[in-house]
Amino acid sequence: MNTWLAGISFLLFVSVYGSIIQVEIACPGVINLVSELGLGYQGPAFDAAIHESNNRYAGIFNFTRKALVYPGRVENMAALVAESANMVAAWFFNGEKGSPETVRAIIAPGTVVETPDHLPYAFAFSVSSLDSTNVHQLMANWNIMAITVSGGLKSEYSLRGPLMVELAFTGTRHPAAGIVATIRLCNWTSLFLVADSDSSPVFKTTAGEIVKLAAATAGVNNAKSHEPLLTFVQRIVASSDAIAFQSTIHRLLLEFQISSRGKPPLP
Repeated sequence: MNTWLAGISFLLFVSVYGSIIQVEIACPGVINLVSELGLGYQGPAFDAAIHESNNRYAGIFNFTRKALVYPGRVENMAALVAESANMVAAWFFNGEKGSPETVRAIIAPGTVVETPDHLPYAFAFSVSSLDSTNVHQLMANWNIMAITVSGGLKSEYSLRGPLMVELAFTGTRHPAAGIVATIRLCNWTSLFLVADSDSSPVFKTTAGEIVKLAAATAGVNNAKSHEPLLTFVQRIVASSDAIAFQSTIHRLLLEFQISSRGKPPLP
């Protein structure tokens, strides 16, 4: 939501004193939930930002959001980048035209991409869901701005144009910190962590942070009993092989019950 509100300072420059400025914001994305691009994940945050912005700037701005989706045609990151210029152009030319004071902007989700397996190095990085150069050229023609919630490729559009802001911000700690804090709050003495190597990068990153924090906690002995405060067990699975994954999960559930309860489950 902070990303959304970051554009308010720009919009203030185009407001007209004494009148309510209509602000229409386009959000290119995908409907399915196969990645962080899914509007099922990001849409609620956009809607919350719309509500907060309309409350905060009542009498000055009225914000509305338009989801740009091509179901069955744009279902992943690569397709969204390839079609983003077409989606934005269709929104601008085919949408209902408001008053001359209507301000238009684009706010696009980002996602995390990992390097291919065949490369000798591995890391993850966040990328924009927009075709930066072509969308920037369209924006220059219309004099509108765009914000993406992650970094992306530099626009090669060299003529004068409006802002294209690429950023990411969160005001909270890593989710792993909250998970480990909950374990401490409840005085749990064991943690059995199963990490899926084929899951979304955000979940693998969270698992890695949990491992670091849990390992640090496990290394601190209880002053009275000299026992570790936390018994930590980690297992890695791969969900890409459905048959093997199902068998592995059954085995891990049995291992979890034995390690957590001290005995196997009743038949």
